[in-house]
Amino acid sequence: MSVAIDVTLCVGCGECAKVCPGSLLEVGPDGKAAILYPSDCWGCVACVKACPEGAAAASLPISLGGRGGRLTVGNEKGVLVWIVSWPDGRRMKI
Repeated sequence: MSVAIDVTLCVGCGECAKVCPGSLLEVGPDGKAAILYPSDCWGCVACVKACPEGAAAASLPISLGGRGGRLTVGNEKGVLVWIVSWPDGRRMKI
């Protein structure tokens, strides 16, 4: 599982960088988060859970319904909800 930052959604709050156990994320001069060494990402998804804007997302492997599926987190009344989104527009909350 790999993590990517959607810079169009990133507001540069740095929450992802604060929680990354590998110190692989930072907010750059452009005010957007970036993964410094993507190949070193452990896939722990701590950044995905911490991102308040849904800019950090995990790519799902094919065995977990991948084929372009992305895993993000939403907050519904203080409860974190995993959201799977596919390129065809389908979404599923877990």
